Amino acid sequence: MKHLLLFVIFILFFSLSVNAQNINVIPTGKCHDFTVTVVAQNLTGCYDIKIDVPGIIKNEDNWRSTFFYIGNALCAPSSAQVQVRLSSDESVNATVKLRSNNKIYEKDFTFYQDCDLPNNRTVLLYGLGSALILFGAVVIGWKNSS
Repeated sequence: MKHLLLFVIFILFFSLSVNAQNINVIPTGKCHDFTVTVVAQNLTGCYDIKIDVPGIIKNEDNWRSTFFYIGNALCAPSSAQVQVRLSSDESVNATVKLRSNNKIYEKDFTFYQDCDLPNNRTVLLYGLGSALILFGAVVIGWKNSS
């Protein structure tokens, strides 16, 4: 009985690892806004797609939480593109899920972000420039009122 149970666990583990090999995920983008191309290989049928990551996804013309699946977004063997807007500036790990009836295939991947953040010197220069413009406006206003 123990051997049978070990065999069943081995088969389940092996089938999960094979499932991940059936999906290719290609994220393209730089900062926050990405297009995720999902390619289904050796699969048949239509699948709902979910991108498990903090942010929002575009479903038709509406943005909604990544908590939801996009219905019938991919009919295999084919590919689909999903627009994702991340809620973080950092690189984040994500999971794409393909769902059809009671089967779910998963593939982990990473969004590598390259967000250009302003450095302290740039912020200081913008602040100083704004202060000078404001000071000039006050002086001109004061001279015109006298």
